[in-house]
Amino acid sequence: MRADYCLSQCRASIAGFALSAIVVFSGCATTPPRLNEPFTLSAGETRQIGPDGFEVTLRSIDDDSGCFSANDCSTMIFHGSLGVRWGAKSELMLVQAVIRPHQPLSLNLDGYAFDMTDVRRNREGRFDVTLVVHGKLR
Repeated sequence: MRADYCLSQCRASIAGFALSAIVVFSGCATTPPRLNEPFTLSAGETRQIGPDGFEVTLRSIDDDSGCFSANDCSTMIFHGSLGVRWGAKSELMLVQAVIRPHQPLSLNLDGYAFDMTDVRRNREGRFDVTLVVHGKLR
């Protein structure tokens, strides 16, 4: 009887721990980026930014993209495609660009401005592209 009690207590503890872990890690979900704040995308990822529902998808990025070398990101190359959507407007963009720190690639969809500021490989070897959405130009 004592062994059955200990086993049921152990199961209850494990179930409680698993539920706690789910609650804690669900709080780690990515928060939506805000206007004028940098955020990163990897290939296939989409983010919705700002109150107007502006959406950016990094559809593809070629292997020759990224920094000049592993230790030198003074010059970055981006070869890839973006999908952008704002309301009923959408655009597929095939982009080939050279980016330097403090010299972003400026893009626009029907007056909605956004910049690509950084392209580099992450620890997993995938590319991260940093973007900043500024909102509707006046």
